[in-house]
Amino acid sequence: MGESEVLHCPQAVAVAVEGSSNLVAVATEKAGLLIANIATDNVVYDVPIKGAVWSVAWSVREPRQLLLGLDRGRMAIADMRMCGSQAVLCMTDQVNSSTVRASSSSPGPLQPWHSLVPLEASHLQQAIRQGESNSGSSQQGSQAGKQLNLDMLPEAIVACTGGVHCWSRSAPNLFNLLLPSTIHGGACESIALHPTDNLFAASFRSPVVQPAAGSAGGSGGVCEPMHVLAQLAIAGNLSEGSVGSTQALGPSGVPHQQQQHGWQ
Repeated sequence: MGESEVLHCPQAVAVAVEGSSNLVAVATEKAGLLIANIATDNVVYDVPIKGAVWSVAWSVREPRQLLLGLDRGRMAIADMRMCGSQAVLCMTDQVNSSTVRASSSSPGPLQPWHSLVPLEASHLQQAIRQGESNSGSSQQGSQAGKQLNLDMLPEAIVACTGGVHCWSRSAPNLFNLLLPSTIHGGACESIALHPTDNLFAASFRSPVVQPAAGSAGGSGGVCEPMHVLAQLAIAGNLSEGSVGSTQALGPSGVPHQQQQHGWQ
């Protein structure tokens, strides 16, 4: 199967381009993870995954590794230096996990992780500064200017219909809730991250609002999406994230509201 066929086959769910090569990672519904070389138009690597792969991103910490968002609230890490099923270094198990920790993190929802964006060092530096600003930490004790221990920090922002979470490979079965779908009442559809800043955006599908009795428009409901801009903040326990100020934009891009949230 050629690369063009892979990217357009019905099973392809998401793609991620590796910036320094000709490789494209393809998340599929039934064929696991595929790696295509766009220069040779061939699939050069595949990783069998039980269940659908809903999202994929190249790890910014390990260039030969990929982060995978799976069904049933599972996350996985695949290493291209390994072959077959051995390439899966880590796979979370939301159903059978007995991991318990006294923190604000908790097992994530049993929903597919349909969106996944990796966090780079610049994002984490800005998030730590934001967290210190929110908590009033002194500049003398600032962590933002120090060399980061990336193993202890969140590695990606992931989203399912139930909301937006932070995820870290240091605690793979725990997900730190940033924005719940209840912020707007509708399912989260997608997320995007600023290239260098700690600002991210989440798009929510609005719940259907039925028109009042006797109003024009018949019996059909009104469904208006909302886009939420938020700042990622990290303070205290560096493995967890939180959200500072948020701004909600209606479908026309007009600011809807601005709040301070402490979703933990």
